[in-house]
Amino acid sequence: MANREYIREIMKIIINLFFIIVIIYNLNKRRQNLFHSYIPITTKISTILLLFIAIFIWYKYDYTILGFILALLSVIFFISFFLSVGISENLFFVFMPNSIVIKEIPFNEVKEIVIKDDKHDFNLFIRAYGDEFFQKYDISKKEEIISSLESRIFDKSIIKK
Repeated sequence: MANREYIREIMKIIINLFFIIVIIYNLNKRRQNLFHSYIPITTKISTILLLFIAIFIWYKYDYTILGFILALLSVIFFISFFLSVGISENLFFVFMPNSIVIKEIPFNEVKEIVIKDDKHDFNLFIRAYGDEFFQKYDISKKEEIISSLESRIFDKSIIKK
């Protein structure tokens, strides 16, 4: 029985290390952003719900220090994807559901950028690699972001306003 507990603890350590590596990678990408995408309210609510669920599962089934760290890291892992979305010097950082890290799209790989205004924000729809990626930004940054993109993207015709 002690051997099973030992294996469980080793597995928790391995999963914690995996989460830490991905979190550091994603947050390092966030540091490279010139513009940070807006985090939707649904993501904020999902993060809070995930936190409560993770703590409940930890309390009910594990109740160890490593289990608690694992619960917290799983929530930070989740939110790190949304914190890292944005625009850097020559890349878009996008969230791709089938990837374990934030995805980089170089400006020269972008096929089209569609800009749509909402009441308090504006949306970028970035088409690349056969997919469409959505990013939301504060409307007060619109002109700054558009001029930054226009100055960095060689083919201006891909930007649709």
